[in-house]
Amino acid sequence: MYKKLLRDDLIVCIPKSWSLSKDQLALINELVKRPMVYFDTKQFDEIISLIFQAGDQSPKVFLKTLNNELFRQTIIDGLAMGALSSLEVSDYRLLKECTIQSDLRLKLVFTWVSSASCPMSIPAQKFLECLELSLKYNE
Repeated sequence: MYKKLLRDDLIVCIPKSWSLSKDQLALINELVKRPMVYFDTKQFDEIISLIFQAGDQSPKVFLKTLNNELFRQTIIDGLAMGALSSLEVSDYRLLKECTIQSDLRLKLVFTWVSSASCPMSIPAQKFLECLELSLKYNE
């Protein structure tokens, strides 16, 4: 059994200082030539691969990090483009102001999975209830 919690877009944010044309922003083969920063997790490796799978090559990885501030600052300083959730972009004013959001988007669906052989613990159930309430409150 799984429960869908949240849907969101993953957006590629490109520094405004790169001065790319609208045509360049829409072409994966153009973006793949540019340096990229993303979170150093297996999930992000897979997500980045999905975004750029139509291109002939993988993106140039400028930096992989788990540090949120370093990640954001690298994009804001114009050193690399980055992939972020639309929620994060809307919550972080400087990212919104200093970047152009590409039309290349990937729909993310966050779920919680449990089964009869691996039931959800009481703390996990409480966490899930709180999360669902907060998501309803934010709608």
